[in-house]
Amino acid sequence: MRALSLIVGTLVLAACEGGFAPPNDGEEQTWEYTAYSAAGTAVVTGTFHVIADGRDFKGTWSTHLLQPNADVGPQVGTGTLRGSWDIEGQTIGLDMNPGWADNNVFLTGTPGDDGLRGTWSHSTIAGPRARGDFVARRTD
Repeated sequence: MRALSLIVGTLVLAACEGGFAPPNDGEEQTWEYTAYSAAGTAVVTGTFHVIADGRDFKGTWSTHLLQPNADVGPQVGTGTLRGSWDIEGQTIGLDMNPGWADNNVFLTGTPGDDGLRGTWSHSTIAGPRARGDFVARRTD
């Protein structure tokens, strides 16, 4: 059991050294967010404000479109988000449109040297419509 605790602790420290530290329960963080198209062009930028509740997150986002007519789904303007931190898998998952049954933007990221890196996808009832990469960096 002690070895398992040491391994989990090491993973958490590695994540923190990588520019992303999961918030402690009740802690608030602000992240700068940029989404890229599948071709690698920056298409959306803005901020996330998150509050931790254990391994879960809730918060708000405010973004704007960088490329007119880019197909990015409902991740432009303002909204709420929900997500969770998977300490074992070293990933974070966010839903930019919690409570919606269709037309969602989902983010899955991993800690890296400069914050979170991962992929976003705009999913509709017919399946994925658009996707790309994203980066999120803590600003506070």
